[in-house]
Amino acid sequence: TLESERAGSLLREALAVARADQDAKLAGEILNDLGNLSATQQKYAEALTAFEESVALARQSSNSWLTAQALCNAAATAVRAGEDRKADELNSQALRGIAHLDNSHAKAFLLLTVGQTDRQIKLTNAELAQRLLLRAHQSFEQALAVAEKLEDRAIETYALGYLGQLYE
Repeated sequence: TLESERAGSLLREALAVARADQDAKLAGEILNDLGNLSATQQKYAEALTAFEESVALARQSSNSWLTAQALCNAAATAVRAGEDRKADELNSQALRGIAHLDNSHAKAFLLLTVGQTDRQIKLTNAELAQRLLLRAHQSFEQALAVAEKLEDRAIETYALGYLGQLYE
């Protein structure tokens, strides 16, 4: 659409400015947004490249939130692109990053995202598929625990709903 074309060109302009200013933190955030935009346009390879660069810049600027977020987005995109093994690896990295984050609505939301991505990964090996289901379950349980601590009813509701779907 015209709006997404315009958004893409504005994000690329902003990225050029951030790079010229050598602002790794801002460039990483813009690349994450560009990745999301590309993913919605089903340009998966382009999206994954943007997310990978976002992760690299986020790590370089010690931005653990953005690192976890971009890894979650990359994993979800890899699933949509049919790259299930890559999605599994990216989700593993995302979980390791999320573990170091302080409890917040955003952390709980990332845990829900990781769990949902794990549910969508299609691995033919039964043992691996079982491992992903367990990991999804753990992510939903963790999200629920964080939500309960924060009294975040919205996240609690989603976590319980996703757990219910798993048990089905």
